[in-house]
Amino acid sequence: MSKRFRFSNEDIDRLRDALKPYEKAHVDTFIARLELLCAIKPKLNTLKEMRDHREKLKTINNHFKATLKDLKKICSKNFNLLPQAKIADTKDFSSLDATIKSVDLIVEAYGPLKQLADIIRSTERQLEAVKPGRGHPRADTQGLVREIKEMFEKHLGEASSYEYGPFSDVVRITLEILDLPSKDPSRPIRRAVKST
Repeated sequence: MSKRFRFSNEDIDRLRDALKPYEKAHVDTFIARLELLCAIKPKLNTLKEMRDHREKLKTINNHFKATLKDLKKICSKNFNLLPQAKIADTKDFSSLDATIKSVDLIVEAYGPLKQLADIIRSTERQLEAVKPGRGHPRADTQGLVREIKEMFEKHLGEASSYEYGPFSDVVRITLEILDLPSKDPSRPIRRAVKST
């Protein structure tokens, strides 16, 4: 398992410097939330990567569907893990006990597996909603700048599209930290600020 994403001390200092006009407690809360957003936001930079990821999710989703269908079948009253003749002929009931325990475990596991399958299906639908456009791909295909704006306004105040303002600086620094195109994020910033 990989380590959780964290801002370096230098990253935090850069963000704090960009947010000097704001109260320190609010800035620290904002930076902690921004770090969490950066940790959970998938970095699917290109449409090809998004398509590949969508295909992997589709495959996983199909496996889950088949597994859940099989588990449902096993849990139904009409299905038995052991053939009937074998149960009648056996003098040792350990295999029957194992079957009962297996069904109990399957029933217990079914709920969490179904929830996981629903999450995978939901993610797959979100990726399907991203349609490839013509020409150069948008700099903010995942809505990261919009989410930063919403978080900024919740914790610090109104975001503006002023090129050298705190919000623009935070977006630029965040994109640099995530190694995303950050040279001129003015268009996604303007789009995010307008979307109020």
